[in-house]
Amino acid sequence: MDTFAVIGGDRRAIGLTEALAADGFPVIAAGFAYAELPACVTGCTQLSQAVAAADHVILPLPVSKDGETLFSPFARETRTLTSLFSLIREDQTVFGGLIRPDVAETAAESGVQVLDYFAEEELAVRNAVPTAEGAIQIAMEELPITLADSRCLVTGGGRIARELNPRLVALHAHVTVAARRPEERAAAQNIGCQVTDIARLTDGDYDVVFNTVPAMLFTDAVLAALHPQTLLIDLASEPGGFDRKAAARRGFRLITAGGLPGRVAPKTAGRIIGDTVLSMLRKRGHDV
Repeated sequence: MDTFAVIGGDRRAIGLTEALAADGFPVIAAGFAYAELPACVTGCTQLSQAVAAADHVILPLPVSKDGETLFSPFARETRTLTSLFSLIREDQTVFGGLIRPDVAETAAESGVQVLDYFAEEELAVRNAVPTAEGAIQIAMEELPITLADSRCLVTGGGRIARELNPRLVALHAHVTVAARRPEERAAAQNIGCQVTDIARLTDGDYDVVFNTVPAMLFTDAVLAALHPQTLLIDLASEPGGFDRKAAARRGFRLITAGGLPGRVAPKTAGRIIGDTVLSMLRKRGHDV
């Protein structure tokens, strides 16, 4: 069977190694000196040896936070992307998550194409579940009241909102959904939510706001209309949906909660990445 090298990453990467090994694939991992790997995974101290032994190389999510070095919080030393890409052979398939343009450019300069598993719809749909569960966990930990009978605003009608809304309703929260599309508002109404247009965020009084839209919805003017005790939870990718400086100035508790699957359910998140990578390989004609 094909051998996978998992290079760097956080607890999601460890979950990924376990998932691939459970599927019967030989897995070599490098960049985990300060973490415990599953017994079925071969740990390697030399990154070059791990890459050399693999048919496919899987890089972390994100591949890099600074555009220059590999995201590898459990490694003993920092590894530059240039030195990493220099190790890749032409016959290897390389995957990574949330690939920045400068990272893709660095890879291309070494003749390497990195396929972005984070851009796959399969991963986005499945990640919505641990994201929704993690958002509820945060709300339960941070609110001084129960979610039952709380007043919740959810902005957006996409994947995360579709998983979050029914869970909040099941907890007997009073949920208002602000979405642009009529079909998104209709879907929310069908499960018992109140709805409003996303341009009317100042109309209600809420205990908690869950934002799923990666656009500046909550400007200073919108925040001025909210009660300062409202808990703000931003689930959107950068740049998020809140004016962070205005929120801080007005005394709001704002929690930026990107990357929740890796924080609240790393084993599940790793399995999702593994399944997505295997699907991508099959689409490219690999028999895995």
